[in-house]
Amino acid sequence: MPVARLAAAIVLLTGAALAADPSCKPLLDTNAQYLKIPTHVYSTVTADYTGGKPRNSQTIYLIDKTYVQIDGKWRVSPVTPKKMLEMLKDAKADPDSHTDSTCRVVRDEVINGESATLYSEHRETQDEKSDSQIWISKSRGLPLKLEATTDRGGPNGKRHTLLRFEYTNVQAPAGVQ
Repeated sequence: MPVARLAAAIVLLTGAALAADPSCKPLLDTNAQYLKIPTHVYSTVTADYTGGKPRNSQTIYLIDKTYVQIDGKWRVSPVTPKKMLEMLKDAKADPDSHTDSTCRVVRDEVINGESATLYSEHRETQDEKSDSQIWISKSRGLPLKLEATTDRGGPNGKRHTLLRFEYTNVQAPAGVQ
């Protein structure tokens, strides 16, 4: 399960990378940069499959390890940041993985005291439709926040995801299993 959640977080930021729309280029340029530096991602997912109740998790990416906290317990993921970058590279090379995305700049905002540009992205595949808002740091070119609403239809239903990214004082968590 932790690997699936990690992959879901990556997918949220990679839709633009696979899009043909040139307005998505700024998102492509920042895509997966957070996997190359120590990053702490806080995630909240509220979905039909959670009964509408929010589920919180955290992920810490260090240079050679990924840590995932689910249900209050930290674990080392078998999927390292390097492996995730390889997965992204493979997805970009796969012509069947391309999505139909459109992106646009919404406005400039300040997120946690940092100047950011807010982008919106609409993405569609044969399996789902999603609308995302992604705040990218103006000074660092890194994602600061992401909100996405995804509709997969049927029993998978709708999902709302909120991700918050932090880049300072990122360390391995205590009590890892």
